[in-house]
Amino acid sequence: MELLSYISVCKNNGLIIFDALPAGELQTGRRLYSNVTDHTSAIGRNGYCTRYRVSSAASLHAYFMSVLMECRSGVLKPILHFESHGHPEKGLYIADSDEYVAWAQLQEWITQINQATRNHTGVVVAACHGFGLSNGLQVSSPSPFNFLVAPNVEMSAGIFEDTMSKFYKVVAATGDLATGLSSLPEDMRLIVAGEWFYSHLSRYLIHHHTQKDRQEMLEQSVSNQMEKEPDLNRAQRRLRVKQVRKHTKKRLNDPNAIARNFAKIFFHGDPPIESQNFQDYVKANKELRR
Repeated sequence: MELLSYISVCKNNGLIIFDALPAGELQTGRRLYSNVTDHTSAIGRNGYCTRYRVSSAASLHAYFMSVLMECRSGVLKPILHFESHGHPEKGLYIADSDEYVAWAQLQEWITQINQATRNHTGVVVAACHGFGLSNGLQVSSPSPFNFLVAPNVEMSAGIFEDTMSKFYKVVAATGDLATGLSSLPEDMRLIVAGEWFYSHLSRYLIHHHTQKDRQEMLEQSVSNQMEKEPDLNRAQRRLRVKQVRKHTKKRLNDPNAIARNFAKIFFHGDPPIESQNFQDYVKANKELRR
């Protein structure tokens, strides 16, 4: 089988810690901030780490908006780190206000920051079931993060405390995510959004992009477009349907156009792989199946 080479690039220049742990528990967020700040100051990266003490869902959102403004100004490309408890269905727990922020809501806020940094935002969740932030990824929607590191199970605070500082010291000093990950426990899972995107899109184009699939997509696409133009009279509507159908059919029959369109959306305008390389990969593997 032909292989597609992909190298993920995330130009991180800051660590933002959102600390929502209760005051009476092990303060891993405060310890992490202290350790990383001491290390980054020693290597000349002053101001690399910022810690926000989260007291409510409203305060978390306010901190997000502050970070978003920095990102939109071009100053910051962060790793967003969450210190909290988590629930598989309810989301991230804010201890001081006894609130949960749903994973889907958190993902929506993070997506705004990733869009502002043009897919240079990493996310690390030191909270049980934090991998819930990866739910709902779609090739047809903007990616919420460049990468996510989080557990999909229950984990103790002590495990996070023992490993997170080592991880960030490596990342801050060298930018080497793979080496940093080697210091984390096995239950901390990694998803690189770009790898996920190309894996899922290529699998669809190789195994499922049939004439029947294209016809169904064509009808749905035409229907969606015409719903946006409800004020046309009968003659205008007939002409418009013909135009939309012709344009959409041409696009759906071209895997290169499909990949280019979805990649531009998913990667916030900057696809990391040339569309021709991806097209060659899909074509070669499709031929192997014949």
